[in-house]
Amino acid sequence: MSAIRILLVDDDADTRRLFGMALKALGEVVPASSGAEALEHLRREIFDLVVLDLHMPNVDGYAVLEALAEPSSVNKGTPVIVATADSTAEARAQALKRRSVYFLSKPVPLKVLSELVSETLAKSASRVSRSIKP
Repeated sequence: MSAIRILLVDDDADTRRLFGMALKALGEVVPASSGAEALEHLRREIFDLVVLDLHMPNVDGYAVLEALAEPSSVNKGTPVIVATADSTAEARAQALKRRSVYFLSKPVPLKVLSELVSETLAKSASRVSRSIKP
């Protein structure tokens, strides 16, 4: 089985560093400093999970969520955990409407992030193994 790959998308370098350290025990963490960079990774590579900020310059997290929902996306169905400083009901509703599995308001305790990522990966793996027929 291949290694777990997590795309970590946030325009704040400190957040990428802290989240990356918290998640590296779970798999390979690929950082992206913008929505545009995330879209480039998502076009070329397959990920098991995306941790995504919503508010970034130029291409925001909502655009990334929309791209993940495209029928032609190689990462269609990849679980997304949104971690954002925007704790408004509208942001939460829009992220969940676009099929993020969790909506976390920053600051996010690293232990909570790690546990939710681990839980989401386990659920995702369970769904995949049930869908594979011998």
